[in-house]
Amino acid sequence: MAYINFIMGWKNQDLQVLKEICDPGLKVFFVDSDNQQIEYDYHQFINLLDIRFQNVQDWQFDIINRYNRYDEELILSNVTRENSQQELIEPLAFCIFTFKKSKEPKLIRMYMETKLNQQKY
Repeated sequence: MAYINFIMGWKNQDLQVLKEICDPGLKVFFVDSDNQQIEYDYHQFINLLDIRFQNVQDWQFDIINRYNRYDEELILSNVTRENSQQELIEPLAFCIFTFKKSKEPKLIRMYMETKLNQQKY
């Protein structure tokens, strides 16, 4: 289950682990509250994480569900990050992580909706 190693690497801010789990053909999509979509490739995503990891922070992943599709595993998760005082650094994000199942599973696609306000029903 590559997603566990991926999430632990992210939580531990271990860029080397993330480099190994991310496929070189990785596509990452971020959508913000202005409905602006930004697309990153592998190198741009790794550079973004490198910048984000400059400060110590607590990343929280709330796994909502897992799905299988042929040779892929999709993970749905809420993501938040907090500072050392346990204050949110930015609003909630919702992510879909898609991993290619193989001998060495890799993250091939990531889609993130950012700046969300969580509502309880």
